[in-house]
Amino acid sequence: MKNTRYKSALSILMFFCLFPILMVSCSEEEEEEFTIVDLRYNPKDKYQLSSADAEEIKFEVKSSHPWKVFGKENWYTINPESGPQDQIFMVSIKVEDNTLLDDRVDTITIKSDYWVGKRFTIEQKGIARLEAKHDNDRVLKSVGDQCTFTIESNQEWSCEVTDGGDWLSIDSGIEGSHDGEVMVSSTENKGEERTAIVTVYDRHKKEAAQISVRQAGVRLVPGELEWRESHRAHEIEIKVESNTQWTIAKPDFDVWYKITSGVDYSGTQSIKIQFDENSGISVRKSSLTLKTVSEDPSVKPLVKTIVLKQAPTPSPEHTELNKGFLKSKKAAGTPIYENGDMICSGKKNRVILWLDRLGTHTFRIKSMAKGSYPVWYIIDGWGKKELRYHLDTNKGLTKSSVTTQIGGTLVGPNVPLDINKAHDLSVRISSIDGMLKYELALDGEHFSSVQTTIPENKRLRVYLGANKGDCTWDWYEYYPLVKWDE
Repeated sequence: MKNTRYKSALSILMFFCLFPILMVSCSEEEEEEFTIVDLRYNPKDKYQLSSADAEEIKFEVKSSHPWKVFGKENWYTINPESGPQDQIFMVSIKVEDNTLLDDRVDTITIKSDYWVGKRFTIEQKGIARLEAKHDNDRVLKSVGDQCTFTIESNQEWSCEVTDGGDWLSIDSGIEGSHDGEVMVSSTENKGEERTAIVTVYDRHKKEAAQISVRQAGVRLVPGELEWRESHRAHEIEIKVESNTQWTIAKPDFDVWYKITSGVDYSGTQSIKIQFDENSGISVRKSSLTLKTVSEDPSVKPLVKTIVLKQAPTPSPEHTELNKGFLKSKKAAGTPIYENGDMICSGKKNRVILWLDRLGTHTFRIKSMAKGSYPVWYIIDGWGKKELRYHLDTNKGLTKSSVTTQIGGTLVGPNVPLDINKAHDLSVRISSIDGMLKYELALDGEHFSSVQTTIPENKRLRVYLGANKGDCTWDWYEYYPLVKWDE
C-alpha cells in the first residue's frame, strides 16, 4: 500500500517537473504552425526580353521576415538576392546578351521564411533569324510558270508545299542553311485562278514563314453570293468580276423577278435584276447560275451560284397612340391624347416607353409645325448610350446622331423631308455577334446605321415627343425580323 502511494506521489511530482518543458514545446510548435509572413512584391507575371541590350527588370519586395529572390540559371544577376525584414527593397534583374540561336527562359521565385509569395518567368530571345521574301504581286502564268523567293537566315531551314501541292512543286531549295533561294514551278491551269502555300520551317521543324503563290486562271467573282431584299418592287445591280466570257441563267418557274441586262456577258460587268413586289407571307428564294464559256472542250466551265431572297410583305403589330400605349409614362410636359393621336406642344413634351424586341420599330408623325423639334431616341437602359432620331423643321432635315458611349459611328448622311407631309420614322434593331445594330429609315428608305457595343438582351428606353414646338404623332408599328432561312 505504501509502495503504491509512493509511486503515485512520484508520478505527480514528475508531471509538475516536466510541465514547463511540455508547455514550452507546445508553445514553440504552435508558434511555428501559426507564423504569419507578410510578404509584398510587385513584379509582372512574365517578362519578354530582347537578345541584346535587354531592359533591366525592376520590382519592389518587402516582408515581415527575411526574404530571398532566386532562379536556376546563370545568365542573369539578381541584386540584391536577399534582404532583412521590414524594409522596402528595389530588386533588379540584369540579363546578359544571348548569343545563342535559341530563346531561353527561367522561373524566378520570391520567398520569405517558408512562404513562396510569387513565381514569374523571364524569357529572352535568341539570335535565330529566318525570313522569307517574295514578290506578292507576282502571278504565275496559266500555261505553267516558275518563280523564286529568297531565304535570309542564320540557321538551317526547309520548305514544303502545304496547300496546292497537286499543281505547285519545289524545284530547288527544299532544304538549306543560312541565306538561300527557293524555286517553285506550276503546271498548266485550265480552271479558276488558284493559290498555293509554301511553308518555311526552322531548324527545329517549327513553322517560321508562309509564302502565298498565285497562278492566273479563269476569274468569275460575284460581289455577293447571297442577296436579301425587301418586299417592295425594286431593281438591284450585282457586279461580277471576270476575265472571260460567261452566262447567267435562272429557273423558269421563278417569275417574280427578271434579269433585265441580258444573259451573255464578257469580262467584268453588272447584272441588273428587277423584283416584283412580294405580297405573300413567306420568303421567296431563287438561285442564279453563272457559268464561264470556253471554246476549248477540255476546259471545265467554272460555275458560281448567287442566291436571291425576297422578304414577304410585313404584317406589323399596330398600336394607336392612346394614353398609356406600350406602358408609356410621362417624361416631361403633358401630351394630349385625341382619337388615337398624341399631341405635343410647348417645351419638352414627351413620354417614355420601353422596347425589348429585335425588329423594325416605326412611328408615324402626322404633322409638325415649322420651328418645332420632334424627337424620338433610344437609350441603353438608364445610361448615356443614346441614338437620337430628331427632325429639324427649320431646315427640313432629319437630324440623327449618337453619343460616343454607344461604341460606334453613324454611317450615312441625314436626308431632307417635307414638313408639310406625314412621315414614317423607323429604326430597325438587329444583332451582329450579340451586339445591337441600329438602322434608320425615313418612309421606308434606309439612310443611316450604326453598329453598337450594346448587348442584344438590353431593354431599351425610348423618348417620344417634341423638345419644343407643336407636333402630332399618329401610331406605332412593330415589324419582327425576317426569318430568312426558314
